[in-house]
Amino acid sequence: MGVRPDRLTLKTLTRNASTREAVVEEITVEAATVGVIAIDTWNYHWCMTAAHRLAAMVPRMNHIVECARRMGMSILWAPNDVASQYVGFAQRERALAVPEKKKNREGQEMKQRKDKKRKKK
Repeated sequence: MGVRPDRLTLKTLTRNASTREAVVEEITVEAATVGVIAIDTWNYHWCMTAAHRLAAMVPRMNHIVECARRMGMSILWAPNDVASQYVGFAQRERALAVPEKKKNREGQEMKQRKDKKRKKK
């Protein structure tokens, strides 16, 4: 089904701290070090308009998730208020088992980007 790239080229957008100008940079990362987080996709929604809107997005989301899995990315589903319904399910246990640090092909720990955001006190 096409090429399985093991690296991604991404564009990052930051601001220069002194000039406040936008800075766009390209970075290349191993695909297996990137994850996709799907937040608040419902099994059911009381608002039919929201349900129809989500139904229209699901085929596109499924395609993206399928491609991401083939590239070795982790997929994390983050439901808002129904997580307790999935206790004991294999999918939830796999998500909880995702390691904090990934290793590259040679078994070395990957360098993590330092979070530039100010830590809360």
